[in-house]
Amino acid sequence: KIIASAQYGSSNRLPIYTGKDSHAIVPTTQTLYFYSYLLELDSNLTFFESNLYSTIKALNSIATSIHRILRNIEIEKYEARLRKSGVADSPNLFNDNIIRLIEANKINIPNYLYATIDKTLFEATLKTTKKDKFSIDEKTLSNIIDGILYLQDNNIFLKLLSKDNIQQANKNTNLAILLAIHENLFFISIDKEKETMLLKDKDTIIQLLKHNATRTQIFCYNLEHIDDRVIKGYVNEALKYYPQFKEAQ
Repeated sequence: KIIASAQYGSSNRLPIYTGKDSHAIVPTTQTLYFYSYLLELDSNLTFFESNLYSTIKALNSIATSIHRILRNIEIEKYEARLRKSGVADSPNLFNDNIIRLIEANKINIPNYLYATIDKTLFEATLKTTKKDKFSIDEKTLSNIIDGILYLQDNNIFLKLLSKDNIQQANKNTNLAILLAIHENLFFISIDKEKETMLLKDKDTIIQLLKHNATRTQIFCYNLEHIDDRVIKGYVNEALKYYPQFKEAQ
């Protein structure tokens, strides 16, 4: 039903968030493959209502939340560049300029679908036999569906986290490390066969992100020395972007 709703021009066509000002068949179909991918994991189904319209609405909320996270990251990078160049830290100046720059496409916000699948393919190298990750064409996304199918073939899926899951993160959990490294997070990559996180411990995180990453060094080697309020800050930041869907039971 999800894929079928991509039929362009159908009177029953559902509104699909593609991250673009376009509802053309290609980005719509790519998005629907991603939505179907999320629904492949049984534990994710508890986040959705039983009817198709509500499910699509909730899935759109997930896509929108990812886009907002990426947008905020790019805005913060831009603000940092302005401050480094000596521009006064004026909230009004930043807000006005950023809105104009986004409208003029001078702040390049990554496509949410590319960013999500590319990140998952990167983490998938921990499990797959391929040394190099499956590469997505960032400009055209022409093989994004192939990337999703590749993940499915390797039993690698995205597990949605409930608010309770996120709020329980503390310095004794790997989720706290992931929140610190990825900053805003409401899903994790898992190996469906083993029902385990791909980034399941400090060793796998270090293996993937390398020893020379500052954030990896801080949060993998010295997590016990991190103030609980820092972890709480990452939790609260993640919850700011939490999608508007039904809480898992």
